Amino acid sequence: MPVVNFNDKMFVKAGAVGFPQEELLEEIIHDGKKVKKQAQLTVIHHKSGVQCRLALNEFTVDKDGTLTQTGHIPLNEEATDKLFKYLLSKDKFSEIAHTTFYTVVESIAPLDKQAIEQLANLIRRAVRNKQIVNVLPSDVVTNFSAVVHQIRYKKAITELETMLGAKHNEKEYESWFLENHWIFGTEYLQTEDVKIGWRTSGDIILTSVDGYQDIVELKLPTEEVLLRDDSHDNWYPSAGLSKAISQATKYIQESEDTRTIIESKEGVPFLKPRAKIVIGRSLSWTNNDGDKRLDCLRKLNAQLHNIQIMTYDHLLKCARMMVHYYEGEGSTI
Repeated sequence: MPVVNFNDKMFVKAGAVGFPQEELLEEIIHDGKKVKKQAQLTVIHHKSGVQCRLALNEFTVDKDGTLTQTGHIPLNEEATDKLFKYLLSKDKFSEIAHTTFYTVVESIAPLDKQAIEQLANLIRRAVRNKQIVNVLPSDVVTNFSAVVHQIRYKKAITELETMLGAKHNEKEYESWFLENHWIFGTEYLQTEDVKIGWRTSGDIILTSVDGYQDIVELKLPTEEVLLRDDSHDNWYPSAGLSKAISQATKYIQESEDTRTIIESKEGVPFLKPRAKIVIGRSLSWTNNDGDKRLDCLRKLNAQLHNIQIMTYDHLLKCARMMVHYYEGEGSTI
């Protein structure tokens, strides 16, 4: 291979004077310390038009800076034309890369682990970019969204079951209920973070579909709910439950008394709020063999005005029934 000097710019004219005429244009496309690459474009002017030919040359750089040609790839006019068209399409490829991020998977064989992970990444990216409809039809998206909620609900139920089997404080239970207020039913849209004088740790404010607020008073699942009075053969509210009822009654009254101020400062219209008290466990309640705690709680709830008492097990059962219902499994669990 010949030794060349890139500083020599070459202009070549061949043939008779006038036509054909060739111009050689050179461009260094890689300027490394040890290797340099050069593009040579030969433009040939004919009476009938212009032809272009491209050559790619590679050079090694010796210690003294001498360049030695080590490679030469010539492209004829057709190959050069195809390469130009390919390079001109670069912007189109860039546009596709930014807007089209889905793939088509068609196979009758079960998906392997890698394919499932690729599909999961695809869905995650589509959701993150709010372009899920570009991947799945709208009706599938609706069903897919329902599946996602079902998965989230099942995971939340498992989390609550795990929490009930260990020791947690009211603040930890409050965090769980704030993340999963759906467990109180579809009549509630969201929780509210409002600053109210009577509000303490464990109090959750829920906004219903009609735009008004209700109060949730959380007590620990380890609290007793009802106590047995053998002398009168009945059950009565424990000290913890009695205190919670008193607090809920106070909250309802105070929110009514300061409703105008709360709505003005916090933007939430407390009007005739209802209170829910979540306290204790009821998994062992049977209403058999003299155990009338279910009956007692039912009667107690009927006598309380705008206050509902429910246990953690009651909420868990409601959550499981909700999941089973939307899975088409009926109301039994």
